[in-house]
Amino acid sequence: MFYLTAPNVNAQAVAAEPLRYTQYSYMKVKPGKWADYLKCEKAWKKIHLGNKNAGKLEDWSIAEVLSPSGANSEYDFVTRNTYTVDQYAASFTGNYFPENWQSLLTIDEIDLVLRTEEFRTLVKNETWTITHSIWSADATS
Repeated sequence: MFYLTAPNVNAQAVAAEPLRYTQYSYMKVKPGKWADYLKCEKAWKKIHLGNKNAGKLEDWSIAEVLSPSGANSEYDFVTRNTYTVDQYAASFTGNYFPENWQSLLTIDEIDLVLRTEEFRTLVKNETWTITHSIWSADATS
């Protein structure tokens, strides 16, 4: 008697990851405003967390550019906002601030947020989506 066997195949269909959009914002800190800018971003972090808790944002982070560097560098920091498709579409139709944003901040932080443009220039925004990827969990599959 012969048995035909197949390699171990998972019959369950692999669910596709939901499509996400990542918006990168490139910031140039104005001369003499480095400390104020960092305080301002700490206040903005609370606003982003409020949006995450409200389901309007999936993730946020900020990174300082280490290289290239110098006075003629195009930008100093890059922020990253990640959205699901629905969150991204909604970000264009309403106010970015969560409903209770002022209750999330101190009076000094509200002042900083309202003066954001005094501390940095938004050089550009880019929106990206991942088309293919390999994550560490995939390495054992």
